Amino acid sequence: MNIGILITDQSKDEYIDEFIEWCDSQEFFKCNLILYSIPTKLSVKNLVPIYLWKLINFFEVWLSVPGKTSSKNLILKNKDIKNINDHNLDLFIAFSFHESFKTLSEFSTHGLLFFHSDVNLKNKIGPLGFSEVLSKKSNSGFSIIHFSKKDQIFHLMFEGYFPTFKSFFKNIRSINQRKIFYLQNTLQKLIKSNFDLQNAKQLSHVLKDPDYPSLKKQIEYLYHLLESAIRSAKSKYVYSKSVVFQVFFTKNNWQKIKDVNLVPIENPTDGYFADPFLIEHENNTYCFMENFNYETQKGSIAACILKDNSYKILGNILEENFHLSFPYLFKFNSKIYMIPESCGNRDIRIYECKSFPDQWSLKKVIFNDIKAVDSMIFPFDDKWWLFTNVNPNNTSDRCSELLIFYSDDPINGIWSAHELNPVIVNSSNGRNGGLLNHNGNLFRVSQKQGYGEYGVGFEINKIIALDENIYLEQVIQDQNEPIFSEMINSHHLHSNNKYSVLDRWSYKKIIN
Repeated sequence: MNIGILITDQSKDEYIDEFIEWCDSQEFFKCNLILYSIPTKLSVKNLVPIYLWKLINFFEVWLSVPGKTSSKNLILKNKDIKNINDHNLDLFIAFSFHESFKTLSEFSTHGLLFFHSDVNLKNKIGPLGFSEVLSKKSNSGFSIIHFSKKDQIFHLMFEGYFPTFKSFFKNIRSINQRKIFYLQNTLQKLIKSNFDLQNAKQLSHVLKDPDYPSLKKQIEYLYHLLESAIRSAKSKYVYSKSVVFQVFFTKNNWQKIKDVNLVPIENPTDGYFADPFLIEHENNTYCFMENFNYETQKGSIAACILKDNSYKILGNILEENFHLSFPYLFKFNSKIYMIPESCGNRDIRIYECKSFPDQWSLKKVIFNDIKAVDSMIFPFDDKWWLFTNVNPNNTSDRCSELLIFYSDDPINGIWSAHELNPVIVNSSNGRNGGLLNHNGNLFRVSQKQGYGEYGVGFEINKIIALDENIYLEQVIQDQNEPIFSEMINSHHLHSNNKYSVLDRWSYKKIIN
């Protein structure tokens, strides 16, 4: 496939290099890099905002690295457009959208594929990633859209949402780090389907993202940066805020849980408890949870036994030289297994219980060289399913993508990837926060991320359909359904339908 890459002055960044190198490494792709220059018309009205925006970008060290220059590079002038036919292009790929690209798409067999901002975002006040920062939106999105030269229709091929950073520089870099992976993914799916767009959502129109914010919005943004700088200075020289979790339980099933019934489990003096999971053993209910230590800055797994409205701490039951948390438990062939988060060791591992509750041994590492968090294994329709959160780019955010794998045997079987991986790309509901059941139905607890804050709440999602090719879930909103939809500053919920456990966090002020 012969690909033409369209780059404007506004869309240049170092990640274009990464895509070109990937294309060159593929057997079926050949890249023709086309730098299409679209000068901004200067006037007295826009002169100040344009140059102020350039100054802000420079101030934030927003380095815009041009794409790979080589003999392939072609700077187009209007009179040269007719020569594009000489390249016999199959597809144009644009790293931003401009109305003139619709005309250029006529010179490729399969039209145009381009990046755009969140198609659902109203009142866009600046370039991709800016509106969300200034409005303090919890997540920032981008889209990949296909424009068909044949029927002149826009099709939405991908949309994803990621945590919003508090500066435009950090936010756009976070978005750019995700772009290339999803462009590659979309391109491969289009080729596999022979550009079949029947199931793609049609968009009535697409407007070009603004190249720069208005002067008023830029001044508001500078004030926003000043506020952030003052807060950072206070945190460094006066006092800082540390997040502290605490586990709560109640002798109720999860449908009837109420704030007034919650019993707090006292934190250790040198850390805190979080990520609780329950399991019933010999007519007793045990709670397994992360025990985070302030001094070592890592977690181990602790346990306690619940009895009515009281509890007894049993101490640490599993510890490694790396961080452990999220001690999800499951039973298979009359044995008890645990799949704690071991992201710090770059693997997904299963421990087998040798003597309940405090003797565990490593049974199997099912994935190596992977930074995964909050993994859960459970049976559904004659298969075993692994739900986990992985960032395909291997960067720090692991709240946005939900990946699914399946196997016939959770211990000895081979785990295969779901056809739609990642099945969810949204930091508002991507990350796991527990698994619930009621009358044979499964409900995935999903974390909600805030603006610059982790785990501000959760939602409960009923799993509607799950097989090797489909995943559908629905947020439970009908009050006639069993529901506990959200809790402020909590990112986790689990229940054995006798007891229910959750965690909550608060800020602890530390005087420097």
